[in-house]
Amino acid sequence: VEVSTSDNPAPYLRNQLLSDWPQELTAEVTPMPECTQPNWLESRAFPSRQRHAYVELYIGGQGAQFPVLHYDGWHTHAFLMQLYGDKEYIVFAPDQTPRMYPRDGVELNKSRIADVLEPDLEAFPLFDEAEGVRFRLHPGETLFVPAGWWHTARILTPSVTVSVNGVNRANGAEFRDDFCASIRTRSELRSSVTRAALLVGQVTHLFDYV
Repeated sequence: VEVSTSDNPAPYLRNQLLSDWPQELTAEVTPMPECTQPNWLESRAFPSRQRHAYVELYIGGQGAQFPVLHYDGWHTHAFLMQLYGDKEYIVFAPDQTPRMYPRDGVELNKSRIADVLEPDLEAFPLFDEAEGVRFRLHPGETLFVPAGWWHTARILTPSVTVSVNGVNRANGAEFRDDFCASIRTRSELRSSVTRAALLVGQVTHLFDYV
């Protein structure tokens, strides 16, 4: 990671579940900042009785980049906390989706565009009209990526980032649709029961205070 270059980037250790690592590391970055609350995914009132908030670790060197332009699955929010080094992000609002060339089926949240800095405009001409924002994230800063916002990143210097996904009242309906659709492939009944439980939890504010 320390000798990584743009021409010869080190492998990107990304989306590492911190729960799989030694507990001492988890203790270094928890609890999550107050800005991530309320997070329905951390609630024990969640219908499955499982917590679906995933704290993930990203370690990489100069030249490494996230492999795909995407928005987070299940329409969750993302909170990206930069602990060390600098990264550059490119983000696009949901209204730019027609210009993002989404993939088919279960990968609708991923773009078919392989390189947003040097896109193939013959294959993806509408991307030339896309309006996004490009900026840097520095140590000590937290980036909030709302549900449905397309984003990708590249690393400028040796970097350590921690992220957590989130659901609250702002994206509850979109999350409910996506989450129940993923369950429906295994059980129509379970999907219907989960949808009802999530709707009741939202209407009664149950998840906000657990």
